[in-house]
Amino acid sequence: MINAAKKTAAEFRETAAATGGGRTALKLAHQSIFPSAIARRLALSESGFVFDPVSGQSFTVNEAGLAVLRLAQVEEDVAKLLSKLAEQFDATAEEIKRDALDFAERLKDFIK
Repeated sequence: MINAAKKTAAEFRETAAATGGGRTALKLAHQSIFPSAIARRLALSESGFVFDPVSGQSFTVNEAGLAVLRLAQVEEDVAKLLSKLAEQFDATAEEIKRDALDFAERLKDFIK
């Protein structure tokens, strides 16, 4: 697990805003945030630089986005991933769920 200081809800929402904002309703039952192959192939730097060697896409994310990506690389169960994010960020479970799933959905559109 990532050893990160707790962040405010506003800082966590910044992750979703950085990818265009908006809300996406997704079913949580046995659904991974990202397809495993995509999440594992992403190269992540400590500074938040993300590179996809397959598509050639690169972008940067804030600490919250980096936490989501790192957890998605090792955790396929959405409920467990969201629980781990709740341990790291000072936001309600509903805010974390909404923002993390929105962030993940937007990245799936960006990285094919």
